[in-house]
Amino acid sequence: MVTTPNGTFVFVVDDSSRAIRTPIRVGRTTGPLVKVDSGLVGGESIVVEGQNRLSDGVKIQARDTSRAATAASAGTHDTAAQRSSADTNAGAPQGGGGKQ
Repeated sequence: MVTTPNGTFVFVVDDSSRAIRTPIRVGRTTGPLVKVDSGLVGGESIVVEGQNRLSDGVKIQARDTSRAATAASAGTHDTAAQRSSADTNAGAPQGGGGKQ
C-alpha cells in the first residue's frame, strides 16, 4: 500500500505478471491490519514489498507466498500476509520487497 498526497493505491498483479497501479480507499486500520473499503474485489494478488520502486505496468516476478498460505489457513484477515510479494524484472538488481 502506498499513500501519497494524491491518494492511496496498491499494485495489483495481472495475468501477465505486470504491476497495475490500483487506487483504493482505506477504512479502519489496526496495527498492521488494513481494511480496504473500495478498489479491490477480493482474491487479487497485490505487491506487498518494493512498491516504491515500481511503475505502473512493469513486469514483476512473484516471490515467496508461504506467509499468505499460513495466514489464509489460519483464517486471519491480515491482507499483508495474504498477498504475494514481488520484485521488478526491469534489469536493475533488486533487493528485498513487501505487501501493505
